[in-house]
Amino acid sequence: MDQRPDAAARARAHDARATGRPLIVAQAVDSGAGVDPLSLVLNYNNVLVGASAYDPFTGLIVFGIPNAAPTFKAGKPARS
Repeated sequence: MDQRPDAAARARAHDARATGRPLIVAQAVDSGAGVDPLSLVLNYNNVLVGASAYDPFTGLIVFGIPNAAPTFKAGKPARS
């Protein structure tokens, strides 16, 4: 199994709005050995959240934020 990060690997966040606890939906694509679904982790505010679901065909990842996790703080758009 290839453990090296692939230069073509990329991730893209999707905007998902829902009521209740937030869901974060992202997409990961790797043209090399593929994405290891057990390594998909979101780190925010010193809390690690594992992926709730992963579709290997589309690369979509769903992170369900648990109730015990800290709330998100309002952010600013990234400058381009």
